[in-house]
Amino acid sequence: MIALVHGRPLSEVKREHIVEAARRVEMMPDSEPRKQRLLLIVLGTALGWVHEHPDADPSLQPNQVLGYPFTEKGLRAGTERWLRALARQTRNNRDHRFMLVDLANYVRPDTLF
Repeated sequence: MIALVHGRPLSEVKREHIVEAARRVEMMPDSEPRKQRLLLIVLGTALGWVHEHPDADPSLQPNQVLGYPFTEKGLRAGTERWLRALARQTRNNRDHRFMLVDLANYVRPDTLF
């Protein structure tokens, strides 16, 4: 699954690869300890893919990845959510937890205050 989306240039990753990787992650049991990290890899790759393909047709199916819209805003929201969830689980390494929260703040969708 990771070979589909991770460690390759985004120019080589196709939308179908992201969708297939997401499908495989969804099939994993929630008790799998690596599942959240794998979710982040898929969502992060999808976000990078959206940046690399700004002219991609947003109506292509499926229009969601791991329950989030296959749009920059949707993928940012999903990535932020899972980064924060992973940070909450990080108990032994305070610096790592803070780094995850900082990354979540960086990636979260823009909002108007």
